[in-house]
Amino acid sequence: MMKRFGLRKLIGIALFIWVCLFLFQIDLPAACAGEHADTTAIAKKKAKAQARDEERKKKNKKKKASDDDDDDDDSDHAQVKAARPTPPFSIPPVVAGKRYAFFIAMGDWGTGSPTQRHVAGLMDAKASRDSLHFVLLLGDNFYSSGVTSVDDPQWQSKFETIYNLPALNVPFFASLGNHDYKKNANPDAQVNYAKGRNTKWTMPARYYTFTRALGAGATVQFFALDTEALNKIDIMGTAQVEWLDAELAKSAATWKVAFGHHPIFSNGEHGDTPAMQKYIRPLLEKYNVDFYLAGHDHDRQLLQPVAGVNYIVSGTAAKSRDTLWFSNTIFAATDLGFTWFRVSGEEFHVQFINKKGEIEFSHTVNKTAQKSGGNANFSK
Repeated sequence: MMKRFGLRKLIGIALFIWVCLFLFQIDLPAACAGEHADTTAIAKKKAKAQARDEERKKKNKKKKASDDDDDDDDSDHAQVKAARPTPPFSIPPVVAGKRYAFFIAMGDWGTGSPTQRHVAGLMDAKASRDSLHFVLLLGDNFYSSGVTSVDDPQWQSKFETIYNLPALNVPFFASLGNHDYKKNANPDAQVNYAKGRNTKWTMPARYYTFTRALGAGATVQFFALDTEALNKIDIMGTAQVEWLDAELAKSAATWKVAFGHHPIFSNGEHGDTPAMQKYIRPLLEKYNVDFYLAGHDHDRQLLQPVAGVNYIVSGTAAKSRDTLWFSNTIFAATDLGFTWFRVSGEEFHVQFINKKGEIEFSHTVNKTAQKSGGNANFSK
């Protein structure tokens, strides 16, 4: 009896299923296939999402490597893209009895590497031959991250011992770069280092100004900027911008020179700096600043003046990278080297020195002719 009931029950269930399939037109194989297709589609979506994540990670890693540039010394292979022949140039003779200020500007130097030592030797030779009163340091003073204290060993290995050369016993006026803020770095340690020490390192504050007399009442005034703070102005505030506005407003100097790490204009791999264009460029133009000197891009560039402001990049004191000769380029180079300046009341002369210690290009701005329409228009 139980067996008959079980068999009848099974037959009834099977019949019920058949009727359902017939009435609702359900295709079991197709339904299974559809479920499989849905599963496959989901798997494909997941695979695409994972691929996008991996690509994003690669891009972020590449960007971080570019920003950090800890080990990017490509001094033997870096090149000027779309390079053009070096324009003709001349070097005005030194006038006997005229008072000059002689200085070097260099950035991106603090590696402790043989390339840094090589450039230091070139600087010493140039100073011995043509004189030197001081050096402007254009940031990234210590790689890969700045000093943590006044006793950090990097002071000796990357500054004191390397520039302990006879003709380089002059003040080194420092500005901060992005690497001087990295990781556990303490930017104020660079401000405090010179206090109570017999050192050529000079940095009275994160941003500051100083003046040098040129004779016959002429002067050149320098304005050192903390450009990394300007990149983080939302966090660090506008005090520096307000300070620069006030200092430039009261300056009566014959020549005004601002310097810092990040360029306002550059055709190197980092390129223009939006924060500098937003906050600093208007002040340079408003107060007729003559030059802005920067590093960050590991090349040497002289760009066409914009609204009377001359722009120089000098970031090859230990490293070099590719750069571009663009429509606003007057001169560009990318091997190791630095820039050397000779300033009088009437002229501002710069020489671009290469890795052999040779003058590869020079440029002179005359004070009387400087503001006669030097307004370049260009786009990238």
